[in-house]
Amino acid sequence: MLIIALVGLVAAAAIAAGSRRYLRRVSHSLFVPNPYHRVENKPQPRSWPNDRITVTWIGHSTVLINYHGTTILTDPVLGKRIGLNPIGRATLGIHRITEPALRFEELPPIDVVLLSHAHQDHWDFATLKQFGAKTTAVIPTGCEDLLPKAWRGRIAVLGWGEEIRLVESASLATRALSSKLETRSLKQIQNRKSNLSAPASAGEVAKIQNRAPCEPSELTIAAFPVNHWGHRVGRRRKERGYNGYLISGHGRRIVFVGDTAHMLDFSRQVPHHTEGEGSPERDPQARGEAVDLCVMPIGCYTMSHNHASPEETWDMFHQVQGRYLLAHHWRTFMLGPEPDFEPMERLLAASGPDSHRIVCKEPGGTFVLPAVPVPASAKAEPAF
Repeated sequence: MLIIALVGLVAAAAIAAGSRRYLRRVSHSLFVPNPYHRVENKPQPRSWPNDRITVTWIGHSTVLINYHGTTILTDPVLGKRIGLNPIGRATLGIHRITEPALRFEELPPIDVVLLSHAHQDHWDFATLKQFGAKTTAVIPTGCEDLLPKAWRGRIAVLGWGEEIRLVESASLATRALSSKLETRSLKQIQNRKSNLSAPASAGEVAKIQNRAPCEPSELTIAAFPVNHWGHRVGRRRKERGYNGYLISGHGRRIVFVGDTAHMLDFSRQVPHHTEGEGSPERDPQARGEAVDLCVMPIGCYTMSHNHASPEETWDMFHQVQGRYLLAHHWRTFMLGPEPDFEPMERLLAASGPDSHRIVCKEPGGTFVLPAVPVPASAKAEPAF
């Protein structure tokens, strides 16, 4: 019955999009594994140095970031399918068409898992079940019940305009997550029936293994509004949050958006952090503050009320004065009727002479953010 219901939903979406080809492809992927697009570039994240920012696109919205020694994994989805998880790690649903650039066992120890919203192609139970006690989950409000019951790590719940700070200390060889927000274990959250966003106690921190010494500093993760939605079974649609995130520290800034439709005021939604100040300010464009790397979606744009087109993503990238763009949410799952490679083709056409600012154009591509901010006219380091 579950399979029949899922096929019915896919058929309705395909008819609405007017794409018989899409219906045939997705129906095929439900029952017969699709031939993979193989990944030619194999990342080696365990050998990355901890004195810079290195990123790789693993697939869909899963991006691995080494931020000066802090490892961050966005929207981890590493299985062969997305959909329902009736038993253990087994998944019933759409088969991926491109293999992940890294299997779970090939990842380095992950400090922070950054989850943008609860949709199945961004929030995968089978993958989340594999993380250990030293991984902190940063999640939107109203999504606490969607973490696996066996989740052993810390949890930070962020609403729009809220932030956490990851304080690095070389002398203690630990990283402490301090916040006004919830940073409790899943068991504590499940046993607490009052406000889940209540302040954590002053002594309650999340300690994350530090694999290599680094200079004492702060890494801030701030949530901001995007134009999407976050519904998933278990709660009403408006009760589940959906976030974009700004990661800042070491004088650099990264924006991660899992999904969004076009936003004319995108630059006003992204917080601006000034060194030494504790609260974010709005509109980085007005202050002349660029974003070093934007990690943003470009696929599934036939559903334009929820997903930006490649051209619209390029516009939002310009709004925040982005230096480099890593485009995701394409070539991994058949979620829209567009051909597999069309999103990147359209993005490259929209970027024109600035196409060198698009990095990691293929799954497994690795990019090192230049140590000194580079003007928009300069070329990026090689990115696959």
